[in-house]
Amino acid sequence: MLPRTSSTDAWSPPPLSQALCADLHTRFPFAGPADDGEEESEEPAADAEGADPRGRREEARAELQRELEKERSAAASAAEEAMAMILRLQKEKSALEIEARQQRRTADERCAFYEDEVEELRDIVLVRDRKARALRKEVDAYRRLLGLGPAEDEEDDDEDQEMVTP
Repeated sequence: MLPRTSSTDAWSPPPLSQALCADLHTRFPFAGPADDGEEESEEPAADAEGADPRGRREEARAELQRELEKERSAAASAAEEAMAMILRLQKEKSALEIEARQQRRTADERCAFYEDEVEELRDIVLVRDRKARALRKEVDAYRRLLGLGPAEDEEDDDEDQEMVTP
């Protein structure tokens, strides 16, 4: 414990501590009020310097408050910009998803349409092939009636083949 001069006197730090406290209060005037003993010792020195230590402390506090408000304002502005960008990107994503769904639906419809067309064309080809075979058989029948015989370029295998749809 540090020595006290009397029970009513305030505690007084050793000279090295006083210098350290004074240095800290000079660097960080906003750190808090000094105890009564320091205020009394600083006031005469402040009068010699021409400025009130509480005034400097308040000025420093006000300056820090202004800086803090600027930082808060900048952070709020950045957050608003970020939110605006997020909303814009979400809208763009939604629009692209809608467009992609529409294009996929259109492509599926086209694919189904073309599949139907191909199936119809296969059916038409199959019907025409059957008609052609029937006409060939009819021509062969007339040739036999006339005694001309079957044509040399035709093969008998054509009669056995039939087009089958997959």
